[in-house]
Amino acid sequence: MQNYDISARGDTSSYSVPETSTEEMERILQEQQREKVWYKHIPSLLTSKDIEHAVEQKKAVRLSQVGKWYKISDKTPSEFWVLDPQTAELLSDITTEWGKRLISTNLATEEGTDKKGNPFLAITSLARTVEYQQQLQEQGYPAADGEDSTHTKLAAFDIWIGWLRKEKPELYKPLEEILKRLQREGKINLIEETSIEVLHIARNPNTDLVH
Repeated sequence: MQNYDISARGDTSSYSVPETSTEEMERILQEQQREKVWYKHIPSLLTSKDIEHAVEQKKAVRLSQVGKWYKISDKTPSEFWVLDPQTAELLSDITTEWGKRLISTNLATEEGTDKKGNPFLAITSLARTVEYQQQLQEQGYPAADGEDSTHTKLAAFDIWIGWLRKEKPELYKPLEEILKRLQREGKINLIEETSIEVLHIARNPNTDLVH
């Protein structure tokens, strides 16, 4: 078994293993049930080689660490900077709309993350292997079983909101509005993982994205 830096689940230098309560874990697993239904016929990826094979077969795409309005955490293993094409498009749609809203209210400039000082969204998790998912569980993180997780099916990503919500609510509010709208429209499943301060976003494969 390959061991990874489990602190990749957070985005702070002093991040420690969380204490996920039984109540929170039960809530997360309940809210995750719809994802199990959506992806019940999609196999999970067991190893990093499976992820690489999916990329080679063009069933998945590898993301750059820095996108227009997001950055993937340095602590996230680079082999996991992968999503299926539709979920990668969803991530781009969300971050692009967020950036446009910031520009319209003079909270950011057109350059996005290319401009020093512009805000960005911190992405802490994308693809995972079943093996890595198991490590997260063993360390006390709020992680579903590997075979059930949409991360192991390349259909989910997590956004760290700890600092954003506490220190910059004017930046968090438009993100929250975008995600709640997509949730109402049935395009995503949105789960807040309170103990690690992230929003888990899984794509509904049964609906088309609206641009």
